[in-house]
Amino acid sequence: MSILKRIRQKAYYNLARRMVPTRQVAIPPWLAGRKGLFIYFDYEREFGGQNVGTDDAHLILILNKLNEYGIKTTWFTVGQIFRHYPQSVREITGRGHEVGSHTFGHIVPLNTRLNVLKKDFDAFLEASSSFVRPEGFHSPNGRWSLGSLREMIRHDYRYDIISCSAKNNGSPLIVTVPGGGQIIRFCTLGDDWPLHTSKAGTAEACEYYLGLLDKLTMGRIYGIGFHPWVMAGSETIMDAFCSLIQRVSATDEYCVDTAGAFATRIMMHNSTAHTG
Repeated sequence: MSILKRIRQKAYYNLARRMVPTRQVAIPPWLAGRKGLFIYFDYEREFGGQNVGTDDAHLILILNKLNEYGIKTTWFTVGQIFRHYPQSVREITGRGHEVGSHTFGHIVPLNTRLNVLKKDFDAFLEASSSFVRPEGFHSPNGRWSLGSLREMIRHDYRYDIISCSAKNNGSPLIVTVPGGGQIIRFCTLGDDWPLHTSKAGTAEACEYYLGLLDKLTMGRIYGIGFHPWVMAGSETIMDAFCSLIQRVSATDEYCVDTAGAFATRIMMHNSTAHTG
């Protein structure tokens, strides 16, 4: 990204954050003394702009590993997959995992005109309606916009995820969207993209993910992500994935669930706290 684009993006988000009031969610009692974690996948296949060889057999391998350790995850899925690879979605939901939106056409909301963004959200709903009722949204490249927040409200989404920052240290946020409505905002510590671009070895990949785990703090909720197409082409990242799920399943230190399940529990706690 050019310096000028970085400046424009920073200016946009500085303004956007002033337009969307936020407040931190108090630590729920059920998370006291534990570290909340949702593991997620940006499920794109060839619709993410990469020339990849992911197939259903590899996806089932990932699902089998998750089943082995009893972990449920969230799959932010590009809408075109529902039309081209419907059985893969059935495999995901049939194993008890959550399916969210990664837009219909893998578009970046920050760079998309409002009328195009609206059509994309509508297309995702049409493609996914016979499979799931998604409640979560993850923008490609993490670049959300005020328009995507409004579309989330229009389509009854309950949460989105963004990258962690110094001001968002794992505490879920309640975001009030201009025009009415609220969503929960979670943060992600990172995904496998840096490993993919650096061609990291197995030891480095494992160290990277276990290092992300070390950043988790008590009473907070974080996401850690993967791309199935990256995993399909890299045994090192697959090994790192296995090390991660083995670590978090071996101790009660971590509270691991889908992002949607965390959103539900937070909404219930938030509602009780304001009516009690």
